[in-house]
Amino acid sequence: MLPDQPAEPREPALCDALAAALTETDPVVRAAALNVLRALRLGDAGLFTAPLSDPGTAVRVAAVRALVSVDAVAELARAAGAEPSREVRVTLAKALATVDAASEAVHAALAGLVDDPDALVRAAACTALGTVGCAAPLADRARPPSPTRPGSYGRTPPRPCPSPTATRPCGHSPRPSPTPTPTSARPRSWH
Repeated sequence: MLPDQPAEPREPALCDALAAALTETDPVVRAAALNVLRALRLGDAGLFTAPLSDPGTAVRVAAVRALVSVDAVAELARAAGAEPSREVRVTLAKALATVDAASEAVHAALAGLVDDPDALVRAAACTALGTVGCAAPLADRARPPSPTRPGSYGRTPPRPCPSPTATRPCGHSPRPSPTPTPTSARPRSWH
């Protein structure tokens, strides 16, 4: 079986029954129906876009994953700017990294998520930009590590020692090195 072929033959009755399950009162049922529709490749962008306004977060996450399966770039990009839930915005950022990387809509949506008030969303958007490529305006905003301390990423460098004889940043004298354990007292390895 080719990867582009559905796992099961397309059954209109099955598709209709799963689409009807999207109107159930239980959000777990609605999310499960979306996941089955996605897995069997029975839905399209129109069917998967409507659940983006569902009150259940799990349903909206399933809708995002379903939209990725049909490469619905425009729908994903629009949803990124209007989503109230952090979990769904993180999922959207990750999803945008898997669809058309050359799309202006993808870059614009990720640029909006980079300015999100939530740090997890910003991190997911930056990770996605690392995958799809970062546009020049966003690359200029990247902050390099502090030149005073490699790997500090903008943190304040440690204070210098107040005593000229001290070797530790806190001003205390160095700890004595531990005495080596004789080889006869070391535990034996099980090699």
